[in-house]
Amino acid sequence: MSNIQIAVVSTSPISISLIHYLSENNQLAGVLMPGALTHESYQLHEKLVQNNVPVCQYQDNQVALEHLDRWQADLGVVFGCGVKISPELSDGLRHSMVNFHASALPEYRGPQPVYWQIRNGERNTMLTAHRLEESFDTGDIVAQWPIDIDPLETHHLLFGKIATEAMGLVETLLEQIYTHGELRATPQACEFKHAAPRVQEKDLAINWKESSALEICNQIRASNPHLGGARATFGKFQGNVLQATPSGHPTYDLKPGTVVHVSLSQGLIVALKDECIRLDIIGDSEGFYDGYRYAELIQMRAGMELK
Repeated sequence: MSNIQIAVVSTSPISISLIHYLSENNQLAGVLMPGALTHESYQLHEKLVQNNVPVCQYQDNQVALEHLDRWQADLGVVFGCGVKISPELSDGLRHSMVNFHASALPEYRGPQPVYWQIRNGERNTMLTAHRLEESFDTGDIVAQWPIDIDPLETHHLLFGKIATEAMGLVETLLEQIYTHGELRATPQACEFKHAAPRVQEKDLAINWKESSALEICNQIRASNPHLGGARATFGKFQGNVLQATPSGHPTYDLKPGTVVHVSLSQGLIVALKDECIRLDIIGDSEGFYDGYRYAELIQMRAGMELK
């Protein structure tokens, strides 16, 4: 069987590693970029042009189909695309169009699976290839690639790992085609526990009263750095917490959300319902600080109750 030619559909620089991998292996047909250029997609477009990669920015599906035909593309891979793709594009491909989604579908179906998996403390996930359908993330599953989630990884660290592992998923797809002559798919399960909706501002607010230390640490990791960290109110001041660590400091049976300790040696420590937490890095419009320096800056003292 001849070398399978793959068209990548993307609007994000996260796809660069995959594009280069396919190009080096003479398997890249070209790159489709749907919609008007944004700041993010412009970065991708410029990198592709500089590297002489065949690229088509389009808003009309017919234009995309014409390029797929011109490139003689066999398979389409949607990866890092912020624009809805029409299943009609599969009509121009011998082996259809598949979307790469960063979760073990149907779990974490939605636009922000990486955030919600980190926030919920998941320790592993899947990069899933599924057939493109009209409804988001609902198509039959073609292949999956396992990915571990380190308990210290931030959103961008895990996102970068997913970008690297995408090559393995592509190889799995190609193996299916070379072995069976086609992609074989399985319908998704009907039930799932977790969704991955677009993150709202309310999702970023720290709940000092109800959350555990681990839950807050995960919430902060999930929003660092792309969402600016988790939001916190310190009296009259607003700050973004970008790193925190569970602390063995005693809570003294204080109300959750009470500042327990402020010192240069131990930092800024807050009591929660289960244990204490140390706020390591806090940012605001003026800059970024360690917890102790931020507390000194706004004159935060032990006994203060956070809302």
